[in-house]
Amino acid sequence: MQKYQLTEAEITTLLESASSGVLATINSNGSPYVTPIQFVYQSGKLYFHGRAAGQKLDNLRADARVSFTAYQEQVLQRSPLGKPCGTNTCYQSVIIAGTARELSDDAAKSAALAAIVAKYTPELADKPLPEQAVAKTAVIELTPTAITGKYYG
Repeated sequence: MQKYQLTEAEITTLLESASSGVLATINSNGSPYVTPIQFVYQSGKLYFHGRAAGQKLDNLRADARVSFTAYQEQVLQRSPLGKPCGTNTCYQSVIIAGTARELSDDAAKSAALAAIVAKYTPELADKPLPEQAVAKTAVIELTPTAITGKYYG
């Protein structure tokens, strides 16, 4: 798959435009725990939010190592000869290995949450975030240690 590598610019474009991704954390018994998330990618880091309690956050607090995948499927290329094994999917995908940490600073949390609001509900981006809601929300910063991007089609 070396032939199908995304450039750094293409990786950034995908991470800025993908509407969701999948986060893998490590359970206490070493098994993977995978969660779909909405996220924002800014300045080389990924940010997402959620409840201040739960399996995903428990896992991150115990072991900061994570993996994250975002992808966009463009089209299914059907075999012109009608062969099942001749069908391919045109796609772009990014895989990030990294470490995640919960933000504790309210200003940093607010900035990340404002970026998430701007991405998903831009019509609400000019509204202030309620301080109580910010205080009660877990905001996670994922710092990549490795990023790969691939495409086909």
